[in-house]
Amino acid sequence: MLPGESNAKWEAHRQSIVSTLAPVGPIETELAERVAAALRRLRRVTAYEEAAIWERQHLETVSTLLLPHPLDLDKIIRFEAHLTRQLYQALHELEAMRIERRGQLAPLLRVDVNAAADGFAGPHSTTV
Repeated sequence: MLPGESNAKWEAHRQSIVSTLAPVGPIETELAERVAAALRRLRRVTAYEEAAIWERQHLETVSTLLLPHPLDLDKIIRFEAHLTRQLYQALHELEAMRIERRGQLAPLLRVDVNAAADGFAGPHSTTV
C-alpha cells in the first residue's frame, strides 16, 4: 500500500472487478486478478502524473505548468503503455478461455487497431 491508499477500498474494488468478470476456475480468476491489478496501477500512473505537474507549480512560464518534466512524461507514457498492454492481454486471454469453454474456436490472432479521427495512428495502434 502506498500513502493515501486504503487496503479496504482496494479490496472492495478488486472484488468488484473480479466478480464483474465472473471468472470460472483458477486460471480465469488469476487473469481477473491481473485485470484488477493493472487498473490499480494505471490509477497510480495518473496520480504520479498529477504529482509531477503539481511539483512544477513554482515555475513561472505557463507552458511548464501544464505538463510534467519531459523525463517524467517519458516515464508516464512508457509505464501507461506497458500497463495498458498487460490489461488488454489479460482481458483477451480471459475472453479466449470463455469462448473455448462454450465450445467455440478462439481466434489464433487478435489485432487491436486504434486510429485517431485525423488519420494518424494513436499511441496504442497496430498496423497490419
